[in-house]
Amino acid sequence: MPEVRLVASKETFNKFSKSQRKEFSDVLRCCVATSLSLYRLKPFTEDSITVHWDIPEESYNENDLVVKIEFSVGGNGFNPSYEQLKNITSGISAFIFKCLIHSNLLEVAVWLRPQQNGVWMLKKS
Repeated sequence: MPEVRLVASKETFNKFSKSQRKEFSDVLRCCVATSLSLYRLKPFTEDSITVHWDIPEESYNENDLVVKIEFSVGGNGFNPSYEQLKNITSGISAFIFKCLIHSNLLEVAVWLRPQQNGVWMLKKS
């Protein structure tokens, strides 16, 4: 099951109301499900995408990345190529900036962790 992980500083997290966090998460789940489904015969549904918010203990420097979006893909007959992963990443980034009114407050990066031979590999696009 794909997983989306949002990593935010406490300051950034606190800028969002509970309803804004839910809206952000819901739109993101839809975006990821749509993007991943382009490369799979059986489409992903929004319900199959899990979103987690993480607040690290250490404080972020203002110049550091504010929000990091990770999602794990692989297994269960779904093993996209690296080029497909890059396309998925680009689509998700564009969708976020187009559809989320809060994205202008954030620096956003999408990281992919494709499972290859049982080992999670971190890729930045």
